[in-house]
Amino acid sequence: MTALVSPSRIPNPSDRWTWPIDPSRYDTAAVVRPAEKRAIAELGLVTLRRMARHDPDAPGWRVIRRLLRPLDDVAAALHEPATSHRRRGRLDAAAVVLLRCAETGRSYWAWSDEEWAGLLGKDLRSFRASVPVWAEEAVRPQLAAHAFLLGGFADFYKLGTSAVSRWPGVSSAVTAWTARSAGSAQCSLDGATSSAARTTSCCRWWSARSCFSIAARTWRT
Repeated sequence: MTALVSPSRIPNPSDRWTWPIDPSRYDTAAVVRPAEKRAIAELGLVTLRRMARHDPDAPGWRVIRRLLRPLDDVAAALHEPATSHRRRGRLDAAAVVLLRCAETGRSYWAWSDEEWAGLLGKDLRSFRASVPVWAEEAVRPQLAAHAFLLGGFADFYKLGTSAVSRWPGVSSAVTAWTARSAGSAQCSLDGATSSAARTTSCCRWWSARSCFSIAARTWRT
């Protein structure tokens, strides 16, 4: 049975998780500039994906810095174990987003929830259909983190009933923000401490759609 945390166990507001991405620190222009489009194309897949033989000093990196830096900041904010599998997923997720920016002519700051949901897919099959063939399964949770932390995406129920609980970095961020947004109504599941259990508990108590909507509506406060 789901229970509320007793008032004595509620942390001080100053100790609670805070949103790690401050849009005011970035250039959030909605339109992708012609020079940025050219740079993304000229970098090529090997360099854009930051493969082992990529060119870290290619001039194009300076041109697209305003698009790349927030993506890398999101990855750093997740504090996930630095496995080679996750690192490849993180780098390829950034490449997928940059390519989509060039394709649409709009930066991810301006993407709608529908666009994020379409990129992420309702399941793994539809995800694979929406991204380049080199984008492996590990890319999807990284894209979800970008959607949540950069776009305020809240419709996780569209990605599959248990998608978020399987993605530790994303579920930790969503759970922490949900708890903050909910104020004193923080959730626990019979003392469970894993991020997946906490996410399941919070969403069971609030209902998945409503708790994520709280986060989306308040993501810039």
